[in-house]
Amino acid sequence: MTFINFVYTTMINAEKRSIEEILTKSVKYIVPDNQRNFEWKKEHAEEFWEDISSGEVFLGTFVFDISKGKEITIVDGQQRLTTIFILLAALRIQARKIESSGQVLAIQNILSFIDNTTGRTIEGKLETSPSIRSV
Repeated sequence: MTFINFVYTTMINAEKRSIEEILTKSVKYIVPDNQRNFEWKKEHAEEFWEDISSGEVFLGTFVFDISKGKEITIVDGQQRLTTIFILLAALRIQARKIESSGQVLAIQNILSFIDNTTGRTIEGKLETSPSIRSV
């Protein structure tokens, strides 16, 4: 009989962060394939909008695997974070309609990595799993 020795370590560092701090980090958030489908419906999004429109709101706990440095895997909170990215994309569309280029650029900088030389989008900061990519 052969025994395999291994060491199991868990490191959890809880930190209080604002959503602004999470969104403005220069990292890519990845929704892994094992996450459930995006289940939020219109009524969930409307309730979420009402909550954040009322002022300061607790968004709950997000759990991230930060072991890969600039690529952060979302362990818990992908529905909320994905909804925030969708909301920002919708706000960017509205900013374009009212020709507010400053707001468009500010939102684009949150949603994407931008090439400083050309001003073009390199890639998005949220990489979803195939099951929710169409959202």
